[in-house]
Amino acid sequence: MDLVVGHREGYPVSFLLYPIATLDVALQRGIGITTNSRVIKQPYIIELDDFRVYLQGHLRDHHFPEASNEDFINFRADSAYNSYTAYRLEGHNVVVARELAMRVLLNGYYVSRWDVIMQVIEEDLWLRINPEDREKWAQLFLGLRFINVILDEYEVNGDFLERGTYPSLEARLLGEMTEILNGYGL
Repeated sequence: MDLVVGHREGYPVSFLLYPIATLDVALQRGIGITTNSRVIKQPYIIELDDFRVYLQGHLRDHHFPEASNEDFINFRADSAYNSYTAYRLEGHNVVVARELAMRVLLNGYYVSRWDVIMQVIEEDLWLRINPEDREKWAQLFLGLRFINVILDEYEVNGDFLERGTYPSLEARLLGEMTEILNGYGL
């Protein structure tokens, strides 16, 4: 790893030493690179924490109940990392090994009930529900027993879209959600 001498905006003019591993990092940090600097571009090394952080964000953003289950997240991240390592040892390139490991990480957790409700709101009810209120309405709809009965009937879970029953589910949800909105005068 080379040391780069440079100046950053907002700091007093002095010589600052920055250890830089790649040209990309130097450019992101806004560090000037002298002509004497030798910066070696290295491939990004995937770590176990990369899978853990990605899964935590995915589960949180898509409102999966497992978002706060650390044991589940750790197990899935470990499994994905082990898969990635095995695929690399089999000779797969980094991109292919990472894609296959991501399939292990997200298996059964691609689409949530939240995603299905938000999809109906954004595609079919976008004129009736203001953008700033959509998440509140989605939360309300997901809290209703009869909406969850419909979602259960269609077995909405993380791999739901693979089954091709979305159009009929969408029609049923839209009917129920429209009746609720009509009751609120929207």
